[in-house]
Amino acid sequence: ARKGRAAGIHLIINAQSARSEVVSNDIKSNIPARVAFSVTDVYESKAILDKTGAQKLLGNGDMLYIAGLNETPKHVQAPIVGLGEIQTVVEDLIKRNGEARYKYDFSDVGEPIEENIEFIRDCLEKLVGLNAIDITSLQVKLDINYGEAADLLRFLEENKLVSEVDKKKQRTVNQAAVLEMIDEFDEV
Repeated sequence: ARKGRAAGIHLIINAQSARSEVVSNDIKSNIPARVAFSVTDVYESKAILDKTGAQKLLGNGDMLYIAGLNETPKHVQAPIVGLGEIQTVVEDLIKRNGEARYKYDFSDVGEPIEENIEFIRDCLEKLVGLNAIDITSLQVKLDINYGEAADLLRFLEENKLVSEVDKKKQRTVNQAAVLEMIDEFDEV
């Protein structure tokens, strides 16, 4: 915090627990601007702001703000942005900026699209010997984006090449089915 402040870097630090052991005086001396939302008691308020008052806040964006050391806290109402609003803004941005373009299209899940057969065969060869697979590992192994990896994984699951997702969000690879499909592609 000290080096960041000296270099002019803006730091935002969040503490789940506002105890004095967590928010130490050394940290507070290097972070002059502080915000306290609703806390449970006076001690947590003092740990954050060095003043009382945060324990009386109502929640839902109600906060006390101190811009610098030895200032009086200002009572401020912060805006609350819900997940629905975030999703709407992101979707509007995507719609304005055009459609997503994929290298490989698995929209007709079940039967591979003709131009993707070579890609699927390469994918299957990379699955040989693997015990489990997930979307991230497909992205890395095949250099494809998240949407393509998710569609490919759905294709693999519907063709019984991988199991349904387990508790670790992974799928077991059905080696026999993978080898059988590789053989089918080789015959074509």
